[in-house]
Formats: sequence, structure tokens, C-alpha cells
Amino acid sequence: ELDFMQQKTLHVCIEDIGVTFSMSLRDNRLVVDNSDEFDTKISGTIYDFLLLISRSEDTDTLFFQRRLKMQGDTELGLYLKNFLDGMDVESLPYYRFGNPLLVKGVDFLKQFAPSS
Repeated sequence: ELDFMQQKTLHVCIEDIGVTFSMSLRDNRLVVDNSDEFDTKISGTIYDFLLLISRSEDTDTLFFQRRLKMQGDTELGLYLKNFLDGMDVESLPYYRFGNPLLVKGVDFLKQFAPSS
């Protein structure tokens, strides 16, 4: 399902905590490194990434409100967005345990998040 990532690099920047990393698919393996070169870059705050991961907010809303920002190869970004939207997260290991913790994290960080 990740064929669209083959030989492409996605750079993720969590701006408010200074975390950056890159991901690419090479030889059918997901590779994470610290490269600054990318085809697509997605950046935002930890709060907005938690909203995305926990599905507490719609991905389109996060991007259209420019809370998550994308630059570079927008086609790759659109493939990634559609991939995330289409995932059956409930079937992932640890979902039942992990998602409630993500939602609690979102609720906690909401008090510090800037108003949209």
C-alpha cells in the first residue's frame, strides 16, 4: 500500500518541539533518517499532529486551515493523506490501548493550543 513512497522522501517537522525526521520507502522497507532533502514536507505543531493521528480532527480541516502545512510534491502529499484517511486504524495493534491515550494527550494540549 505504500508503493507511492518508493524512492520518495517525506520530511516531517514538528515545529513547536523541534523534532524533524524523514521517511522513505527503499527496497520495500520504511527507512527513517535525519535527511534535510525531501520530496514533500509536512509541518505543524505537536497538537495538530496528535489531532491527525488520533483522528480527533479531519485531515482536510487541518490542511485547509493551514494548521498542517505541506510543501513540495503535492501529489505525494495527497497520496499520503488519502492513505492515512483510508487506514483501518481500529485493526492496528495497540489501537484499543493507544488511541485513548492519544485522545487524553489531545485534551491536555488543547488548553495550550492557539485558537484557530
